[in-house]
Amino acid sequence: MHIEIICFLCQQAAEKALKAILAYHDEDIPRTHDLIKVLKFCEPHCPGIKDRFAEQAGRLSNFAVTARYPTEVGVSEKEMDQAIENAGQILSAVKSLW
Repeated sequence: MHIEIICFLCQQAAEKALKAILAYHDEDIPRTHDLIKVLKFCEPHCPGIKDRFAEQAGRLSNFAVTARYPTEVGVSEKEMDQAIENAGQILSAVKSLW
């Protein structure tokens, strides 16, 4: 199993979901993989989202680049499970907006 790739894809899913909020509101999409920064851009459209998901976003942001190249990163199954859960929480919140 490619745990690192799974974590990277969880980060990507959360990133794309948050950036969809910005696209929906005709905002410029920031060129960053830092989910904390993306949450700040989403805040005017979804008050409280930054505070609600800062912890999850911080954990997932760690997988944006390093986990994409798995030969140098050691990620545990526990971290993978947490990434899946965190991405799911963000995806559910974004889905509930529509």
